[in-house]
Amino acid sequence: MPIPRVKVGDLITADLFNMLIDAINAMELTAAAPLQLSKSAAGGMTISLGFGYDETCVCELLEDLAEGGDAEAKILWDKNQAATWDIDADTETIQVYAVTDMSGVTGDRVIAKFDRQSGLWLAWQKDC
Repeated sequence: MPIPRVKVGDLITADLFNMLIDAINAMELTAAAPLQLSKSAAGGMTISLGFGYDETCVCELLEDLAEGGDAEAKILWDKNQAATWDIDADTETIQVYAVTDMSGVTGDRVIAKFDRQSGLWLAWQKDC
């Protein structure tokens, strides 16, 4: 259902505001190469150019990761930041994709590499 437009001076009701919030919450953002999509507690959602990005990180899965699937993960360490190793630290949350027979459960630590060609973070080793 489309959100109705209002004119200057119209009353914004709770129903109209809630329709706007529902529409925002229903948005599914994705990025394709050479772009990447990430989010952080401080910066919100960020779409950036991934071309030339050569990164490896250690992250902790925030949800289960099945073979051939994807899951949200929190970066615990990468070569461009001090090693926090703290899941509560203000570091990026990324979407990681399982390769080959890679799978894991919430809380597992994995090594992920950013693949420039696909624009995806690929989880390739678990139990690190």
